[in-house]
Amino acid sequence: MGIVLKLHDQFSKQAVRIDRQMKMLNNRTSVFVQQMDAGLHTMSAGLGTLAVGAGILGTLALPLRDAINFEEAIQNTMSIMDEKTPAIREELEKLLLA
Repeated sequence: MGIVLKLHDQFSKQAVRIDRQMKMLNNRTSVFVQQMDAGLHTMSAGLGTLAVGAGILGTLALPLRDAINFEEAIQNTMSIMDEKTPAIREELEKLLLA
């Protein structure tokens, strides 16, 4: 009978130890899941911010392109005027002197 009680006590100790380790593992898993959840929320917030930034840049792309085209047109006009200005000035001087 004593050997049966001794085996029962050893089994009980082992079962208690396994139960504690399972609870510790469960707690660690819960913490890990919470950290993963927080990481996913942070990533989704970052992706949302990125999408907003891309949307803002998208709305500015066409006006910016138009501004660049306008600037090029002004430069072309100024270069044409620079080429023609001496001839126009000479004509004006002739008219004024005549």
